[in-house]
Amino acid sequence: MSLNEVKVRKKLECVDLQTKLWALQEVSKGTPVNVVAEKINVHKTTIKYWIKSKDSFRKWQKTNNDEGKGKKRMKSPIHTSIDKATWLWFQERSATDFPICGPTVKMQAMKFWKMFGGDSTFKASNGWLDKWKVRHKIRTDFTTGMSSLDSEGAEKYKAIFLEIIQNENLTPHQIFNCDATGLNYKQIPSKRTFGGTNNESESAGFKIKKKRVTIMICSNASGTLKLPLVLIGKDAKLSGFKSLTVRPVVYKSQKNTWLTAVLFEEWFKEQFVPQVQSFLKNMELPPKAILFMDNRDGHLECLSHDEIKVEFFPPNISLLIQPMDVGVFQNLKTLYRTSVMSFFIDQFNIGTNLPVAMKKLSIRNVIFWITTAWNKVNKSTISESWKALWPDILQVLAPSDDIEIVDDVCYELKGYEDLTVHFYNFLKDQLGSTIELITVQDWLNSQRVMSEDECLTDSQIVQIINEEEKEIEEEKKGIQRRITAVLQNKERKLQNKDDTAVTEEEENKISKKRKPKSGKGEADPEDLCEMLEDSIQKVQMCLDTVIRHCNGNSHYTQQNLTNLYEIKNILRNES
Repeated sequence: MSLNEVKVRKKLECVDLQTKLWALQEVSKGTPVNVVAEKINVHKTTIKYWIKSKDSFRKWQKTNNDEGKGKKRMKSPIHTSIDKATWLWFQERSATDFPICGPTVKMQAMKFWKMFGGDSTFKASNGWLDKWKVRHKIRTDFTTGMSSLDSEGAEKYKAIFLEIIQNENLTPHQIFNCDATGLNYKQIPSKRTFGGTNNESESAGFKIKKKRVTIMICSNASGTLKLPLVLIGKDAKLSGFKSLTVRPVVYKSQKNTWLTAVLFEEWFKEQFVPQVQSFLKNMELPPKAILFMDNRDGHLECLSHDEIKVEFFPPNISLLIQPMDVGVFQNLKTLYRTSVMSFFIDQFNIGTNLPVAMKKLSIRNVIFWITTAWNKVNKSTISESWKALWPDILQVLAPSDDIEIVDDVCYELKGYEDLTVHFYNFLKDQLGSTIELITVQDWLNSQRVMSEDECLTDSQIVQIINEEEKEIEEEKKGIQRRITAVLQNKERKLQNKDDTAVTEEEENKISKKRKPKSGKGEADPEDLCEMLEDSIQKVQMCLDTVIRHCNGNSHYTQQNLTNLYEIKNILRNES
């Protein structure tokens, strides 16, 4: 280098997390590190550092439900509990006609702050709201439920979905969708149910308690396999089912009636996988399938069993394209409510008033009614509901599948006009003139996934977040206890070694006794451990030589190098 030449230092570039995750994916596919580094203009040692930290990247991505686009640091919100609670509240209300705007979200966040104790300083400022919307991919100009969803993202995901099923070579029989929703099974038509402020039951002299359960439905795209409903309630045991050998639903008990990651994993392994495997075997199809679903709280795991796996929809698009949200839930609840109307009419005919009839309505009735409604949802309704995500599904199904397009709700409701009028007259007699026929009709044929009084309450949301935080804390304490136990064990071994120290002469005598004769016999395990500890540095040096030899050599894959680096990290921890 001449005196006039000056070495220019390379400009430091910050790479966003999305690029880092892409680089890790390319390396896992077998692309050489130097090729990936050249594509994104970083040094290969940087890629190797990312490989070491890949678990941290993926854990952050799963916890924050984010792709990392535009983000350069793995930074979580300071007030995580408030952030999670507000996000869960927003998702529940997005399924209704509840008006959501910026000031409403900020007021709700402040309410959660008080419910969590209000210890630390927190202000639901415009800056907090902007960051919260970016974290959860909520478009900037959101106003109400449906308008706050990511329509552009939904269109992009349709192409991704088609690519997945083409690459996997799957038929509609092998593609599944499941989703959960709240059901207030003691709900009756009222202005309050549809966003008003009046409560007719209270004005009539009694109060109807909110009774919420969560129901989860699952079916394949062809509608040829509808799995039994999953119902999550508060009661630990169901009464009135002892005489039945097989329950009509899969019942799970949870205090807040929320579908947790543990409950979902149990259902996936114990119900979904065995039934899908048996179904595919009978259909003489390959034993592989994909379950598409929404990961609302971001804590469900990407489960898989052999070639049956779970794929999650991106956030903020499920209400636009998820089949169960688009058409099935509305039909299911309409069919269920016809049974509710019949029940109250029967009670009215024998002279029972509304408060007494409400007490007689039990969870046992609900289970049989909702199961009957699920059985009435036919294949055509389910296949039609997939058109928002898979526009050509009916062409794919025909002519191999005999799908007759029948609107099961319209078919079922033929002749129910008189029943609706009778039910309206019954309510009018019990509640007074405040109820209107149009309110009953809207309640029966509601086009929403949930009504406002079927959503989780604020206290239930806080309980869910507190339980999740408690589980995370217990997991951290468990890891800390295991680390402490390992350190204490090492200390104890060192102490015992010092206590049993012997002179050099005695040690020589002992070593002679331990020496195997004619190459036979076994060395003492303690001696082997000491030898391993003494030579661990030499092993590391040799391993470095092997890594240098393999790096850049076409005979060795990137997976071979990754395995060597993992072994090196293990040895470093042992030293």
